[in-house]
Amino acid sequence: MSKKQRRNNSHHLTPILNVGSSMNEALIVIQESVDILSPGIETLLHDCIRLRSERNQLKTMSEQTVLQINETTKLNNENGEKINKHVQLQNETQKELDDTRKLYPLTKPILLDAAGAMIFPFNKQHEDINSSFSMYSPMFKSSPFGYSFILHVCSTMDFTTNENKEYLSIYIALLRSDFDSILFYPFPYNISLSLCDQSGQGKHITSIITADPKSSSFARPTSEKNNEVGIVKFCPMNYLSNAKSIYSKDGIFFIRVFIDFLNNESIPSG
Repeated sequence: MSKKQRRNNSHHLTPILNVGSSMNEALIVIQESVDILSPGIETLLHDCIRLRSERNQLKTMSEQTVLQINETTKLNNENGEKINKHVQLQNETQKELDDTRKLYPLTKPILLDAAGAMIFPFNKQHEDINSSFSMYSPMFKSSPFGYSFILHVCSTMDFTTNENKEYLSIYIALLRSDFDSILFYPFPYNISLSLCDQSGQGKHITSIITADPKSSSFARPTSEKNNEVGIVKFCPMNYLSNAKSIYSKDGIFFIRVFIDFLNNESIPSG
């Protein structure tokens, strides 16, 4: 090969060598960039994993919060229903108190008659008798300086049988009085409670409460009122709710109290 030809070949190779050198330098720059970026990429991957985990946790917490909100809403609705029922019961109780005040003007203490008896009217209209109720008599006394009492009548549902039968319950309680220190305690006299027949046939329903000296109900009162004592299943409620009832007329039924101060076990008629 002549000198001139070698010079021409060398002239053609120079651009190729320059390109190769430039590519090598570019690769080196890229490698350096990769080396610089690699830690950052790893950090980003860890951040992605962490964020994904936090997102799942937030999703779980959000679902739990929704469940709690639903439960709270349900409880609020239930409490609202209970409050409404409580308000309704208060209104019914106030109505019963107003009815009692109408029946018993507050003028002077109510005393048992000479035979030891007293009849108390209770107002419960036929349209209301099927709803639960609880009513009290005014306070009454055996004598001006004697024992003090109060009657309580209410409806009671018996769930012990499949019939779920409702009964009239009648209770009596001793009240604290100013003359307890001169009275005999435990209270020693039997008490008769009667649902009065208003038809004139004398078909009164009567139960006797025997004075039990061991019962706190007959002890000298240490608070305003002793524990009530009485008959839970005095009679089925339909005795009053029946439209042809002989025990309830014009929305009023009568309970007669008789205290056997002579202990002769007799019950006054009438």
